[in-house]
Amino acid sequence: HVGRKEVADKMIIVDAMEFAYTHMKGATLCFITGDVDFAYLLSKLKDQSQWRTIVVSKGATQTMLHESCDMTMRWETDILGIEEEKLSEESFS
Repeated sequence: HVGRKEVADKMIIVDAMEFAYTHMKGATLCFITGDVDFAYLLSKLKDQSQWRTIVVSKGATQTMLHESCDMTMRWETDILGIEEEKLSEESFS
């Protein structure tokens, strides 16, 4: 599926829904993305009592994706442990 983002997105959506239906008692799904294409999926997972977490990078704006999740974490500070002050000094991508 090289170069076919839409196909990859659809595969992720199907896999996430399959996971949700096979783990009806709940589970945590973590998406490392800023792609709003997954907002509807995340809102539907809420109906299945799944815990939805996204990890976004510096500069990500508040979107429907954030509103569809239980928790939003920042890649640089929450995952990599970089202090907020250092983020303003350096450029991370």
